[in-house]
Amino acid sequence: MKHYHTRVAQLAEILDTYQYPLPFSEHLKQYFRTNKKAGSKDRREIRSLAYTFFRIANAVENKTLENIAEIAAKYLDYEGDSIDFIYETEGIQADSIFTFNDYLSESFKNEEFQLSFLTQPAVWIKIKPGKENEVIAELKEQDIAFNTHSSQVLSFENEAKLTDLQGFKHGNFRIQDLSSQSVSSSFKASAGENWWDSCAGSGGKSMALLEEQPDIHLYASDIRESILNNLHERFRIAGLKNTNIFAADVTQQIINQHLPEFDGIIIDAPCTGSGTWARNPENLQYFDPETIKTYQERQLAILENVFPFLKTGKPLIYITCSVFKMENEDVISKFAENHEFKIEEQKYLEGYKQSAENMFLCRMIKTE
Repeated sequence: MKHYHTRVAQLAEILDTYQYPLPFSEHLKQYFRTNKKAGSKDRREIRSLAYTFFRIANAVENKTLENIAEIAAKYLDYEGDSIDFIYETEGIQADSIFTFNDYLSESFKNEEFQLSFLTQPAVWIKIKPGKENEVIAELKEQDIAFNTHSSQVLSFENEAKLTDLQGFKHGNFRIQDLSSQSVSSSFKASAGENWWDSCAGSGGKSMALLEEQPDIHLYASDIRESILNNLHERFRIAGLKNTNIFAADVTQQIINQHLPEFDGIIIDAPCTGSGTWARNPENLQYFDPETIKTYQERQLAILENVFPFLKTGKPLIYITCSVFKMENEDVISKFAENHEFKIEEQKYLEGYKQSAENMFLCRMIKTE
């Protein structure tokens, strides 16, 4: 890496002023706004060194900033596989990249999962049915390289500027991780049903649900008004109708919302996000595992509050982007202590095997 010593000094300054849990990407934006002399190449090198620092820091035995930065720079220049780099480099251990192994589900207790944090996952898009040719034509016109997963699912290197494309602005495709796209196969909605996406967020699950079965009436809620404003706009651009968007804190008892009984409920639960940390590796350094219990309590509260609105014999789909057992299998087990349901499907989506994020899904059928 050219200008190595300058980059290390800049990294030290950036880390010294960083305040977790602010997303590190936002901190970098603030840094570059303050240091306007940094050109595009400078920003790219600083960003690469900083994120690689986070990716390998736990695995490095000598944890001085200078030593970790030196190994990070060598990794950036290395042309072989990550596993070869680990075994060829003294003072670094693969099994220490992810240090929260005591909390992991068994599905992720392997070397491949550890090594997945050394690489940024791909960016994935889902193309609106009927818009495949139009989207691909624009990508080729703009000389944006992509990999084809299926006719409607493509992946890209992380730096692809997809949000500038007309296809994105017109709702012809959405940016959505592969695992997040895949959970929609477990919805199985039927025409005429009422469904509730109770923690809708940016609306990816809602949009997938309506694409698969447009003849339902969808309710979508979130506690954050700003998110709901964005959701209204996303639905409008995508031409999605039959929706009722409203604000609700589903961690509390739900009153005065005049909700019907639902034929299906989706809980994309707030969680640690540990299944996405290959995209946000600062969490490998700063996350406090004591907060897992707090998330579990919140997840159980959401289940408790929305479950009464589900019709007997109908599905609730519980989803997280966490790899921690306490947020997934343990939540389902604890909820089963006082509620009657049968588990129709329970699985992890091991996105790390496909350059994607990791998720947990449980489809339960209410029997009480």
